[in-house]
Amino acid sequence: MNEKRFPEGFLWGGAVAANQLEGAWLEDGKQPNVTDICVGINTAEPGLKWNEEAHKWEMQLDPDKIYLSHDGIDFYHRYKEDLALMAGMGFKCFRTSIAWGRIFPNGDEEEPNEAGLKFYDDLFDEMRRLGMEPAITLSHYETPLHLLTEYGGWCSDKMLEFWKRYVTTVFTRYKGKVTLWMTFNEVNNLYRRPMVSAGVLSLDPENKVNAQMVNEKDKWQAYVNILVANAWTVKIGHEIDPANRIGCMLSSSAVANYPVNCDPKNVLGAYNLTRTALYYMGDPMCLGTIPGYLKRYWREKGICPEISEEGLQMIKDYTVDYYAF
Repeated sequence: MNEKRFPEGFLWGGAVAANQLEGAWLEDGKQPNVTDICVGINTAEPGLKWNEEAHKWEMQLDPDKIYLSHDGIDFYHRYKEDLALMAGMGFKCFRTSIAWGRIFPNGDEEEPNEAGLKFYDDLFDEMRRLGMEPAITLSHYETPLHLLTEYGGWCSDKMLEFWKRYVTTVFTRYKGKVTLWMTFNEVNNLYRRPMVSAGVLSLDPENKVNAQMVNEKDKWQAYVNILVANAWTVKIGHEIDPANRIGCMLSSSAVANYPVNCDPKNVLGAYNLTRTALYYMGDPMCLGTIPGYLKRYWREKGICPEISEEGLQMIKDYTVDYYAF
């Protein structure tokens, strides 16, 4: 009998996210992020209300709903007990995320929140003490809510400055403790959950009912801004620590997409769905170019996302080290 074994150094573990388990949603300086106003990642009725006088979206939670991220499993206070259980299962790797709002509570501050930085210092130290390699996502459905209500999130060109400050801070602080990084979790879900997955909120005053509605212009502007931010993350991360391995992380739900039969129309339809749900985001992060079919779609729809020559060059020059699902 031929045995197949995992190679030496294979990292066996599990994965979660800060918004799924930490809780403590307003403790030690943290401010709300986008998942804090949603029940799970259901964005059909987010806890937002349009303030006509202030001319902006504001948080308004429903007292009859349970917002799961507010309590999680209380990992923020009990992470040592939880990590001990994982180590007992033989975990050699543990994936979680840094809650951006713990480090920069509103997202646009000049200086980070030391209490948030220290929490992750202690968390990563404990993981390593137990023999687990940290695999850390920089943004896992956790864009600070203030960045959405104040700027519109990733459809604003101001986001790159805030993002670069954030990633520079955490890459520097956790140098030597973390070398496995992911930029944006399931960011290809921009096409179906733009507010949560890609941190986009329409500030259009005509859209006062459903905050989930994002117009095509804002959606595709967010897309190119995120691609540029992804490239900057690779550049900054490698400069701060050449040992860093920085990957993209995409939702694989579109991978299990098959034509119903061999009819060429159905085959092409399935392929096009996979392109528009998956390849459109992963290809430029891995290959360095925005797909031609997407540029054609933009032309046909009269959409023209703004991106500089420097931005295009960044996407080309700083592709990710690995591709994750």
